Amino acid sequence: MPFIQHEAYVEWLREEGSEPPQPRDDGFFYVPAAQISARFSILPFSAADEPEPPLAVELVKPVQVERRSILDRLFGRRRSEEREQQQHKRILDSMHQQRLQQKQRGQQLFAVLVPALRSLGVRWAYCRYDGGSDEGFSWLDHYQTQAGERIDLDVLVKRLHEMGVHGKLCAAGFEAHMRGVTPDQKMSDIKGFLNGWLADHWAWILLGPSYGTGEHSLYGAFTVDLDECSITDDSNALPVAKDIESAN
Repeated sequence: MPFIQHEAYVEWLREEGSEPPQPRDDGFFYVPAAQISARFSILPFSAADEPEPPLAVELVKPVQVERRSILDRLFGRRRSEEREQQQHKRILDSMHQQRLQQKQRGQQLFAVLVPALRSLGVRWAYCRYDGGSDEGFSWLDHYQTQAGERIDLDVLVKRLHEMGVHGKLCAAGFEAHMRGVTPDQKMSDIKGFLNGWLADHWAWILLGPSYGTGEHSLYGAFTVDLDECSITDDSNALPVAKDIESAN
């Protein structure tokens, strides 16, 4: 879990109409949780392997029975509790479909990039995240070898381009995000996936897609083991942030 500073711990300025002060580095605290690590897959995605969405919760009404009029029967109008159940089910189904689509895109991305990165000697990725209020952000800090040596991102991008990764990403369904025509443009596309998209999907798996929402500010980091396909939160992450500002 991330380092969090809840609004309840921030001393609000008393002047009417003033903004709250910036969060202080020493005001953040690490939130331990049962899940400090998670796993991802590079296997082909199958919706059949995913659990079904939960059934809509049956709404409990008072003992008084809602009577249906003759017009309700003629026009097939449902009782209000039936309409609410149907609406609740539609919401759950929509959320389930969004989660499946997000997982599918993540596995498609991992299936292309993770084996390619492994072949170039990449064993670890270190990513950071921050956010709060209404959105979370994540980004790559660095890739490194098994021995712990950092790998130059531009050199890595050039090698991946030479391996035809740009075309593989297009074939995997990401062609709408691959704008490049010239070699330099195609390498810029690949760099965007290495620097942002991978970090986003790893963060969603570890923290959940809504990790930046709530009445708090947060920052953190995690390590990705490309051999084990595992993501582990860093409980000793330094207070590095891009999208929130702190007052030391």
